[in-house]
Amino acid sequence: MKEYWWCSGRAIAQKFDWRGYRSFVDVGCAQGAIPVQLATLGAAFLLIALVSDSTWSLAAGTARHWFARSPRRIAALSTTGGVMMIGLGGTLALVGNKN
Repeated sequence: MKEYWWCSGRAIAQKFDWRGYRSFVDVGCAQGAIPVQLATLGAAFLLIALVSDSTWSLAAGTARHWFARSPRRIAALSTTGGVMMIGLGGTLALVGNKN
């Protein structure tokens, strides 16, 4: 289990460009202060992600409630989603794999 969390954290960390972290860290600080600064940066990142994801989930729940109040809207939403999936599937079938 320990390796799983390490690999998962590593995969997440690889998605971000960490070469520019010096822009957010005061390198001239006392020794040992850089991990604290990076932990603070990580906490800010976590807070922003939490607020953003919560906002999106509340907006999605509100939109779903609005759509669910009318059977006509729910039917239009289902039809639109089906047409989009068929269109995307057809596009992928025609374009194919470039590898």
